[in-house]
Amino acid sequence: MKREKDLGLQYLMELGIRPAKDMDGIYRQLREQLGQEQADKAKAELWDEPDVQRLYDLKNENYATSVAFSGAYDGDIYRQACNWIGQHKAQFGKEILDVGCDCGILSCFLAKILPESQITSIDRTANAIAVARQLAEKLQLTNITFQHSDIADLGDTVYDTVFSMRTVHENVATKDIQPSYLLLLEQAQMYGNTIADYSARLAAKVKEGGTLVSIERGERNPMFLGWLLNLHENKLAIQRDSYTELLCTTVGKPAVLQALVAGKADAQNDNVYAFWCDLFDTDWSDYQYTGWAAETFLQNTVYGLGQPTDGYLLYNQDGAICGKYAIWPFKENPGAVLFYQGAAGQTTVGVYDAALLPEMGRQLAAMREACARQGLLIQPLKE
Repeated sequence: MKREKDLGLQYLMELGIRPAKDMDGIYRQLREQLGQEQADKAKAELWDEPDVQRLYDLKNENYATSVAFSGAYDGDIYRQACNWIGQHKAQFGKEILDVGCDCGILSCFLAKILPESQITSIDRTANAIAVARQLAEKLQLTNITFQHSDIADLGDTVYDTVFSMRTVHENVATKDIQPSYLLLLEQAQMYGNTIADYSARLAAKVKEGGTLVSIERGERNPMFLGWLLNLHENKLAIQRDSYTELLCTTVGKPAVLQALVAGKADAQNDNVYAFWCDLFDTDWSDYQYTGWAAETFLQNTVYGLGQPTDGYLLYNQDGAICGKYAIWPFKENPGAVLFYQGAAGQTTVGVYDAALLPEMGRQLAAMREACARQGLLIQPLKE
């Protein structure tokens, strides 16, 4: 079998980009490429900057620092994103809007592999646009333009393809997605509401019959499910064969991106929740689940459960919910019970023989006492 070309690696090599394994590696690269003084300046300004917008302003102050820092930090993400784009370039149309282009590394890759397309790339950071224009000029690309603007500033113009790379997570206030101990679909709707306006603006830029190409950072959690539900609400139907979970590294740490294509069409028959369930690659007949698979299993079975025989919610001293434990019987299968355990961001769901109910009750009582000793507030679960 012919091995596929590593377009991403080829492109990184053309730009002189080498992904770093840690922050010290980034510093060494900056020192090699920019000299000691500029490397020290970048380290002092960028390493611990908490304001994301200011970070983008600083890292894009000049071309050399921007490409060196961005490439060293996100090189593996760029590589894998480029390879995925290369595999799905047929889904890109003639007129492309590239939203949140930053310093233009991916934008220029699009222009290189889609020479017949015209690309409009936008970003809210003026320094990033200046660097992107320099990169396009160095690569002698003539089919791409860069604008310092927000998507809301583009008027009524629509495009064959809208490309969004890591923009959704910048438009949601909560970055740390933890269980709220609501049902999964309620959690997804909650997060989806925070990006509803942004989702609608993106979708409005896609022509009828066009595509939204999305690569968003995040795992299979309610934020991603909320994003999928928003696509559906805006008549964007997910092309299931396009979906890929990109497992990358950023300065040696794992990073997950969800890549997909959605077509602007009648999405009425697009079963988003069924697609979500399929992502977990299980037939949902197991007896033990963890994490968001556990929350999904509970969502799938909740209407077949009776009233909880025991359970409670945990709240910390600030009044924020921090845990949930519960035992439910199955309505149509009295010989089985569902045991839910959730605390410290970890969730486990198991299906057990009802004969174990007394032992599970003792476990709940022991955990209740331990939580009380920790000063947590305990509220009995009523439904």
